[in-house]
Amino acid sequence: MVTPEDDAGIVALLRVNIPYAAPLSLLAADRIEAQAAEIVRLRAAIKSQASAVRTLQANEQTEINILRAKRHEWHIAISSLDSEREANALLTAEIERLREVSE
Repeated sequence: MVTPEDDAGIVALLRVNIPYAAPLSLLAADRIEAQAAEIVRLRAAIKSQASAVRTLQANEQTEINILRAKRHEWHIAISSLDSEREANALLTAEIERLREVSE
């Protein structure tokens, strides 16, 4: 990966008047510097966005874990409710049987 220091080095090399190459015009060098600065700015923005994404992913994972725990609690509550309904049905049937016997 190219670092901001590499970008600055590239710009510096391009400004050197190499005997076998035509010197860059001042306008071209300014454009290169502006583009190098834009690259540095964009890299910082990408780094910031990547950090925000990691934070968001951590928050989402925490929320998923909470929902999974609640789902487990709900399943237990539903099972308990079903068991209570079965017990109530048995007791109601027994009460009805005892009423019939006592009459």
